[in-house]
Amino acid sequence: MDRGRNTGPGWWRRNGLGLLLLIPALVLALLAPVITEYDTLWKRQERLPVQVAQGQWATYAGVRIRLVEVSEAKDLPGYAGQRRPAPAGVRVVRVVLAFDGPGAALDRCNVTLLSTTGDEYDARPDELGSASLGYYPCSFQDAIEPTTSPSPAGSGTSASPAPTKTGPTKTAASTSVTPSTDPSGVQQWRTETYFVMPLYAYPGKVHLSLSTELPSYLIFN
Repeated sequence: MDRGRNTGPGWWRRNGLGLLLLIPALVLALLAPVITEYDTLWKRQERLPVQVAQGQWATYAGVRIRLVEVSEAKDLPGYAGQRRPAPAGVRVVRVVLAFDGPGAALDRCNVTLLSTTGDEYDARPDELGSASLGYYPCSFQDAIEPTTSPSPAGSGTSASPAPTKTGPTKTAASTSVTPSTDPSGVQQWRTETYFVMPLYAYPGKVHLSLSTELPSYLIFN
């Protein structure tokens, strides 16, 4: 058998162009999953912070959000409507957020607390496992002050500026909720979320994000 007929110059002239055209297709097929994964990871990175002053409203995921209070908590909500003392040896911080918008839009949001030195603390840590705390820090289902009726269109007041921060506690002035532009299906509610930090640390900024809204996220100063 003459094997050269299958691999000689004539064979390359007949088939070489097809092979050369096949190489880019193979490269693209190999790179496509890598490009897709990189694009997905890039979109999930928090790259676009929206800075918001405490006491001011911000719109995120179709919901208006306001940081109402950051304060040191001496007790925690327990079961059967009872309060229980906060654990000793740590600083327990209570964060209150107000919402105005579709009740289920932020069910799976993530809220973290940043210290004045930039350290980050997660909500509902293990140290508070015996307390009765909501699972999602933005969910209408875990509201401490729900208002199930829609916002009245065209009648509301703007939020007042936040007061000067003093020590580890910050509290925004109490204000009326400004109505949403589309009151259909809108709810108004507040949630409370608890954090634990060392006694040497003090609460600073509050970070809020939702995976479907990345790369944008909120930072309440």
